[in-house]
Amino acid sequence: MYKKTTCTLLKVLNYAIALVFFSEGLQKFLTPEKTGAGRFSKIGFEYPELWASLVGGLEILCAIILILIPLQRIATLVLLVIMATAFITTKIPLLSSEGFWAFAHGYRTDFFATVLLVLMLRYEGVFKKENTEANEKQH
Repeated sequence: MYKKTTCTLLKVLNYAIALVFFSEGLQKFLTPEKTGAGRFSKIGFEYPELWASLVGGLEILCAIILILIPLQRIATLVLLVIMATAFITTKIPLLSSEGFWAFAHGYRTDFFATVLLVLMLRYEGVFKKENTEANEKQH
């Protein structure tokens, strides 16, 4: 019973994180001045339109892949790279310029997403159909 509950919980978390990244990717195209090229330009990236399109497209693609599950590990790794880059380029400067509490407030959703991605990477096997069926037969 425990493994089945864990599997169900991790699937729900999988869908939640996919929704977050799908939304974030889509916003880069819907509101480019705020979350897309404008944001990348403000951070200091060269070719902000290119980076916004690339990252937004990858976030949408990886969110879809997370739902499809067989390629989950690849999508999770790509999203972790995106999260690490976002942390280095936006949150570390926030920590040094505005202090810990502004950093903690600004990083709360990123932290949630990063933890979920690590969990998904660690427990990737529970999403595979054969493992789910085997767990159900045991309990």
